[in-house]
Amino acid sequence: MNMHRLLLALKMVKGLGNRALADFINKGLLSESLLSMASDDLYNRFSILRVNVAKEISNNLSGYLAKADNVLKDCETAEIKILAYNDKNYPILLKQINDPPAVLFYKGETSILDGMQAIAVIGTRDCTDTGGKIAFKVSQYFAKKKYVIVSGLAKGIDTFAHQGALRAKGKTIAVLCDIKNILPKGNSSLAEDIVKAGGLLVAENLPGIAVRPYHFVARDRIQSALSLGVFPIETDIKGGTMHTVDFARRQNRLLFCPNPNKVKQYKTDISQIRGIHMLLGQKTALPFTSKNYIAIERLLKKKQRQLKATASSLFIDS
Repeated sequence: MNMHRLLLALKMVKGLGNRALADFINKGLLSESLLSMASDDLYNRFSILRVNVAKEISNNLSGYLAKADNVLKDCETAEIKILAYNDKNYPILLKQINDPPAVLFYKGETSILDGMQAIAVIGTRDCTDTGGKIAFKVSQYFAKKKYVIVSGLAKGIDTFAHQGALRAKGKTIAVLCDIKNILPKGNSSLAEDIVKAGGLLVAENLPGIAVRPYHFVARDRIQSALSLGVFPIETDIKGGTMHTVDFARRQNRLLFCPNPNKVKQYKTDISQIRGIHMLLGQKTALPFTSKNYIAIERLLKKKQRQLKATASSLFIDS
């Protein structure tokens, strides 16, 4: 049986999350045997499953497999490829978080996930001209240094981050909620440019899903997880950027913010930098200007060594 097909079918079962799907894979039970396994057996083998979920799998798996066939056909038509948790080229950095996506849908080059050399450049959609320029220059500099630039393809800071990487002829990853219907529509051409330049579009949700606010929050954990460090460029005290910051803390990633006090264009306390002031004031993030990029690179290299050591221990223990 096509394991992608079976995993997609299980992904569509309500109440069966990423952790449970990883449990199926890690216990070697992602196989045809599921088709004949009674609900009691499922429940006993998987302590993480609720009784009603085990019954749903046992009674209706064939129906979910039919739905999975439709998804696979749609993906083939739209030239969308699938990367599963149990595939050899699944990014090890994602496997280290609490709820790694069981399935990733993508367009582009997945090999750029392998090097553990990415940074996330993120921020508000309603950015200032100054913030846009900073995001562009940060991304351009680190892309020239062979870092992959991760962002979310949103208007504002994200757009400037991707464009900076492309201007440097570097690689960039757009982490999306839906890979089929690009949002915002105005960035569809930017998405195409990313793929043409050897970059990557990736999403964990089924293509064509009706995007809800919680999808963006879940998406943010992937941006952070793929990166050695996260660079919030502009953000208010509350907002989507802060979700990624919170995930970066939990995932033990580095955080860097531009120092507004060193940027003469920031003459007043505007909403776009209130969150930056807060992060710097709490010493949650390290301040930077273009003058200390080299020091940042040293910190990123140190983090890379740490994450690679953790990855090596995972393989040894498995």
